[in-house]
Amino acid sequence: MFLFGSLAQGTWTAGSYADLIVVVRKELTDFSSRSPFHIFAEGIVTDSLVYSESELEKQVISFRRSSCKN
Repeated sequence: MFLFGSLAQGTWTAGSYADLIVVVRKELTDFSSRSPFHIFAEGIVTDSLVYSESELEKQVISFRRSSCKN
């Protein structure tokens, strides 16, 4: 799991929520297969992005390619 956004950057406010990337070791086929991995916490709103390891790897490669073009 990775925390990103304002909480990770230290710029959060009272209305901020926890942005989370959750990485699982199984392949995910649709929304319902991702649902059990969403994170809910008492006292703070969370926004969970759930990826399989292979999906996250593709996202990272895509990001690196696009950032190299700039």
